[in-house]
Order: sequence, then structure tokens, then C-alpha cells
Amino acid sequence: MRRPAGDPGSPDKAGNPGRARLSAPVLIADAMRRYLLALALGATLAVIAFSGLLAALEMKGMLPAPAITNSECADEKLAFLRAHPPDKPNLLIIGSSVAWRHFDSSVATRMAPGTSPLNGGFCGLRANQIAYTANWLIEHIPSVKQVIMITAPQDFETCEAPSEIFSADSADAFVFGHASPWPFYFQYFDPVSLARNSTTVADRRINKLNPLSMVFTKYGDGPVLVDAPGLVYGRLGNLDPACFDALRAMALAFQNQNRPFMVVMSPVNPAWQALYDPDHRSMQAFGAYLGRALNGTKAQLWNASADAGLKEAAFTDAIHIRWSAVGPLSEMIMQKLRRADSGKAPSASD
Repeated sequence: MRRPAGDPGSPDKAGNPGRARLSAPVLIADAMRRYLLALALGATLAVIAFSGLLAALEMKGMLPAPAITNSECADEKLAFLRAHPPDKPNLLIIGSSVAWRHFDSSVATRMAPGTSPLNGGFCGLRANQIAYTANWLIEHIPSVKQVIMITAPQDFETCEAPSEIFSADSADAFVFGHASPWPFYFQYFDPVSLARNSTTVADRRINKLNPLSMVFTKYGDGPVLVDAPGLVYGRLGNLDPACFDALRAMALAFQNQNRPFMVVMSPVNPAWQALYDPDHRSMQAFGAYLGRALNGTKAQLWNASADAGLKEAAFTDAIHIRWSAVGPLSEMIMQKLRRADSGKAPSASD
């Protein structure tokens, strides 16, 4: 009996019996379905595996903060602010790591009863980024009445990098909105930094004797107790005018907000000075640039590098000082602040 055309048992063109061939569009659609199914299955397994990894790291105390800034110590500062919501602070410390590590907020509370400080210093910032983080903090903490910026010349070497070191929307949700942290690990997924940081973060969070310690005081200060391996910082590069423009804009903004503003030139290691700036020209130029940037504003400028008189033993590297020297420096800063508050007209050379 003759089989009808298209019968699955009909022979192919070569005369071989078998199934009839499917059309090309059908084959392509079938392959696409299989591909999408495999892709979805693979993505689901990857999410499950990554979630399991995060949970395991958290259980062992090895889970770094979400990489919102992709800087471990800056991300830890955001995590600190999330875990310790600021309780209406009226004194804000801003800057890079020298601000984070060079102010003992307990000194401020002792010398000026009623002072409620918050150390808003983030490591590794440039002047334009310092302005960005300061504005972000004040937007959320309007109780701030006074601002102190502690700075080093390295903060002004270049301001080419974007000011926004983090997405304000993400930081708002993570720090002040207390959104679940887990989506941020997926949004800012970086397996390299996660693997690297997970091996060090547990020790850095508790070990004050780690040169890269991320131990915080209840005010957000970051004490450092031990020496780094050498000066770390070399010769000062060219100072970027854009950095000083950012400083001036910040000073004018604080002035318009009626917030007294003080800029402190943080001390530098005499050993660094002798090696890289023996005639003091670099530091003098830095001070002059700061003075010009603040000229015509009500900001106060204090050159602690020249006046504090710290010896080499007080330093852990070229620009950072150990916690035992931070207390006396903080006392001098508060004394300068008190003079400004007592009615003496602040100036950019005080």
C-alpha cells in the first residue's frame, strides 16, 4: 500500500526510510527554547550559589560591606553609618583618611559640652569627592551646625575622578533607608574584590594593631596605632586647581547655610619633609593655594602642619599619625574652633 506524502515512515530524498525532516524555522525555534531554558537554569543556579556564598561568609564574619563605592574602607564607613544612625550631630568632620584618623571626637565632647560630633571622613577621597560626601551627609543630617575639614596635600593632587564616589540613590537606601543589603551585593557584583576583601575584613574590623584597621569609635573616628611599612607617600605631585575650586564652592555653600567652616592642614611627617620637601616650598604652596581658595569667605584655616610641632615618632607613615597623638591634635583644633566661636573674626591665615 502506498504511504501518503509526509508519512513519518516515508523515505528521504536519498531513498532511506525514516522520519520526515522538520522545517528550518521549527528547528531554530526549538533550539532557541532549549538555549533560553538552559540560560535561565544556569542563571538560577548562579544566583543560588552566590546567595549561598554570601550567607556562608556572613556566618563566618567574613562578608565585606556591599561594594557601593568599590573601596573597602569607604564601603565599611557606609555600613557603619547604617548600623549606627547619627543622632542629631551638630559637629561634622569631613575629609579623606586623615580626617577619619586624625580626630578624636571624645575630645570635642569633653572640651565643649553639648557637642555631638560625627566623623564623616572617608578614606581615599579627593577634594571634589570630599565636597560630595559632605553635601550628601548634611542633606540627611540637617542638625549639623559646624564643619571641620582635616586635609592633606595629597587630597588636592588631582580631581579628575568623578565627584560621585557612590550613587546617592543607593547610599540613601542602604544607609538611611535601611533597605535589605542583599540586593546591593548583586547590583554591585565584583567577584575579584569580594574574594580579596573577604580574606581580610574580619581582622581589619577588630584588630587595632592592623595598619589598615577599620575599627571605628562610636563617633566614626578611625584610630590607627601601628606603623605602616615605610612612608608610603612619595613626592607631592602638581596640585589641581579644580580641587581648590571644589573647596571654595563648598566654603561658600556652608557660608550661605550659616555653618561655620574650619579647614585644618594636617601635620606631615618630618621624615617625609626632609626627604621630599626640605625647603618647605611644597607645603607653603599648598597653604597659599588653600588661603586663596578660602579668601573672601568666612572659613577659618589653620596650618597644623606648621603649628602642631609633632615629631617623627607621632607618625605611622608620611601623613597619618598614631592615635596617641590624635588627642592632643584634637585639643588644638577645638581650641582654634573655640576662638572662632568666641567672636574673633576667623581668617584664612589664622
